[in-house]
Amino acid sequence: MFVLFFIIIIRLFNLQIIGFEDNLKLSTYYSQRQVSIRASRGEILDKNGEVLATNVESYILEYSGINNSDSFFEVITEVLDILDKNGEDLYNNFEIKVDPFRFEFAVTSESEIRAKELRFKNDRGYYDKLKKKYFSSIKDLTDNQKRELEDSIINIKAEDMFYDLIEEYDLYKLLDSSSEMKNSTGKEIYDELIKKFTPKRIRDYVFIRDSIKMNSFSGFNPIILAIDLDKETAFEIMQKEIMLKGITVSPRSIRYYPEGEFASNIIGYIGAIDDNQKEKYQKDGYNTSYDTIGKSGIEAIFESNLRGKHGSNIIKVDNNGTKKEDIMQIDPIPGDNIYLTIDKKLQKVTERALNDVMTGLQNTGNGHGTGLDTSNATRGAAVVIDVNNGDILSLVSLPNYDPNVFVSDENMTPDIRKQYFATDLKEFGEEYIESRNLNIDVDELFPLSDINDPNSLREDPNDVYPKVFFNYATQGLIPPGSTFKPLTAIAALEEGVIGPNETIKDNLVFEAYNNKWTNLVNYTLGDIDVRDALRSSNNHYFYQVAYRLYNREGFSNKEGLDILAKWAWQFGLGRPPNTTNYISTTGIELIETTGQVFNLQSMKSNVIALSTYNIIDILNKGEFGRYIFNPIDISKKTTDSEKLSKLKKEIKDFVKKILDEDLPLDVDKGILKEKTDYLNSNLNMLFSDIVNYYNEEFDTEYTNNDIENMTNAITEYTIYSLRTEIYTPGNVINASIGQGISLFTPIQLANYIATLVNGGIRYKLNLVDKIVDIDNNIVKEYKPEILDKVILKSENVDAVIEGMRRVTRNGSTASVFTNAHYFPIETGGKTGTATFKENGMQERVGRAAYGVFVGFAPIDDPKIAVCVVIYDGGHGYFSSYVARAIFEAYFKDELQKNYPEYIPMFPYAYTLMD
Repeated sequence: MFVLFFIIIIRLFNLQIIGFEDNLKLSTYYSQRQVSIRASRGEILDKNGEVLATNVESYILEYSGINNSDSFFEVITEVLDILDKNGEDLYNNFEIKVDPFRFEFAVTSESEIRAKELRFKNDRGYYDKLKKKYFSSIKDLTDNQKRELEDSIINIKAEDMFYDLIEEYDLYKLLDSSSEMKNSTGKEIYDELIKKFTPKRIRDYVFIRDSIKMNSFSGFNPIILAIDLDKETAFEIMQKEIMLKGITVSPRSIRYYPEGEFASNIIGYIGAIDDNQKEKYQKDGYNTSYDTIGKSGIEAIFESNLRGKHGSNIIKVDNNGTKKEDIMQIDPIPGDNIYLTIDKKLQKVTERALNDVMTGLQNTGNGHGTGLDTSNATRGAAVVIDVNNGDILSLVSLPNYDPNVFVSDENMTPDIRKQYFATDLKEFGEEYIESRNLNIDVDELFPLSDINDPNSLREDPNDVYPKVFFNYATQGLIPPGSTFKPLTAIAALEEGVIGPNETIKDNLVFEAYNNKWTNLVNYTLGDIDVRDALRSSNNHYFYQVAYRLYNREGFSNKEGLDILAKWAWQFGLGRPPNTTNYISTTGIELIETTGQVFNLQSMKSNVIALSTYNIIDILNKGEFGRYIFNPIDISKKTTDSEKLSKLKKEIKDFVKKILDEDLPLDVDKGILKEKTDYLNSNLNMLFSDIVNYYNEEFDTEYTNNDIENMTNAITEYTIYSLRTEIYTPGNVINASIGQGISLFTPIQLANYIATLVNGGIRYKLNLVDKIVDIDNNIVKEYKPEILDKVILKSENVDAVIEGMRRVTRNGSTASVFTNAHYFPIETGGKTGTATFKENGMQERVGRAAYGVFVGFAPIDDPKIAVCVVIYDGGHGYFSSYVARAIFEAYFKDELQKNYPEYIPMFPYAYTLMD
């Protein structure tokens, strides 16, 4: 035992004392580092395994040396020469640009640019430098001092910052007279460098040195010099790697979308991790220097599945950072592959048909001969659903974009950045107004977000400009128009206020509730049943039906108002307000906006929200009905004192409080009088307070008579105008034909039709079929899921289906499905034409009605439901052409087998399905 202990002591003495110097040299010369091995991103495929998003093999050039290496400039110069010779560029997203000097940040708004610029400069020490210069004796800065410091940082020009970095990064070493220039300023060094190098080459050196410095804060990771290298360039550098210390060329997969713009609203795109997200993703194991993430669509929603798991390589490096030996490697795990429910071929037909019809409408413009102008039919959506399981077979939103553009910053040219992120709405608006000869100016069409700042961003309140990143199929809320009538019909049939064979006399005018509603045409159809009412889209019939629904025996005012909503909610058209346990959305994996049908609570919320503007307007005019008073301004202003601001707010809030109370039309008269007196007395006090303030502070001359008339005016307006607007049964009349406040997305409309024609089963909509790993093992499979079952009588469903069949055979779309070009498979449909804004405002801004079509096929055993929407399409009839192309494509095999002589209206409905 003693001998063994003695041997150990002698060994330790040799290692720690005698061999100390040699071991110290080895420990400082060699060190171990962990280098990440990137995992290949999973593929996105259609239901049949057709690839929609994949990866292509390329080569990546990296530098893993250190900034102060003696060989740095020699190595980097050699590499840059090779790249230049072969026409390759650095992967260079450095925000300082040269020739001319400027900053470029990949954001558009002034606030985002300022934030990016501050971070860029502060990361390079300017906050500390300027704080020391201006506030060295102050530990905690006030808000004003912070703003002053930030302004000083912002004022640093790109040119001056570039010179500072030239000096900091020792670019004097590139000069023959380097020893003489060592203590020179950055500007002096630059003046000498420019005699030898181009501005671009000087910037390349600065960029690489800067990248190494920024990368050093997050541990050892090589910096990327170039991605997607040509094979020839990669091999040339590989042959010289032994001499190029720190340089590595390795294979790398690059995201690639083989179909370009195709289905981009579904697939989405990838991009670099934003600065404000880096901390979050670092915690999740991402390397924020070079990892990319899904930014939208399936790429974003299923990021955790697609990303895979990076491997790592433990290597031994020398004191120059040059790799000397592999120690251990952990292989990466590729991401999962995602199979969609989308049929690529059907999606192609749908996209092309929608684009063709939209283009035709744009080209026709105001040449329809009816005063209709469809020049701005530049946005649209189409949805195709399997009615028997909820699978989405096609989901189109136009316009779309090419996701390949976002794979690398190198692809993001200034023109592309402007096109996607920095559209000049002023320039667009001026061209738009001139081409359509509109009597409007650009400040009304695209108003400034801040009227006091001519450089502020412009807004698009009239939804004129086509938005490529906006998914019109899942996020675009539109009034349904007459496509809502099948819902009204099924509700009335199930509630028993009409029978399938019962007729109602078609009158030209419907009168009720002190109002009149006119029919679409100036002739009567006589006695019609529900089938012919749907075929002819007869408004008067549905006015009568809505009247009966509202007045059904036993219903109160509030219950009658919600009768249509109660049925619409079951079909996924909105949800009961203030409920958390009711699934209102379609369940689709993408981000969607949930539209809402007219209902009492939503109507009340809308009126309350708008009441402020209406009251301000009345008080500014100084007149309402028989009440006249000196105008008073209660609008919110930044110059208001705290007290005045409070007084204004109290008036508006009190009106909202009364409107939010339960005061239906059938409320007890005593209760109504009590509430009216309560409102009047409180308003009198509030107006007295604000009038006294104005008289004291601004020498106004408001009188007690003004106070009295202001009080009575707002009391009457609240109780007899706003309250009536909330509770009037006329809202049900409007809602029955898809007018009023009801708004839905195309995907909601498609799912409502699917639920109707399959007999009442509302499925969760699926865009993903299954997720599999690299070995094709199932990770997750998406099965049909029922969200709701609507109890419907078959005879009622049959009556509505027959009415929709007549629409396509001898109704508004007969010329599309029947007449000259007969479609042999029986289909059903309904058109909708809903205005964007009434009273001429729609035409004033160059817009037209939404063209909406919903349909299904075949009649006897429905397989698919469709919804097509064209913004500014003018009429749902035009959208039905897209549905025709979809039906021809989907039923191609059946058509060719059973109707071999049939020639498709859209030839590509056959050719694209091959």
